[in-house]
Amino acid sequence: MNTITIKEAEAANYKPLTFPYVAGEETMLGKVVADMERDNIDYKLVETTIKVRDIRQWGVEVWRRGH
Repeated sequence: MNTITIKEAEAANYKPLTFPYVAGEETMLGKVVADMERDNIDYKLVETTIKVRDIRQWGVEVWRRGH
């Protein structure tokens, strides 16, 4: 999975489409990505961190251009 940073996404005019997906949510992330690709929608996977129960976790958001 190729990800970019928030700064890179913003510089390329992408905007967040989803909340972060964290470990254990790969199936749902895969379904969103499959929908984007099926409909030929320009998207990027953006790396982020979120706080879950006082623990910082790495996550991935789906961002798209021009929505």
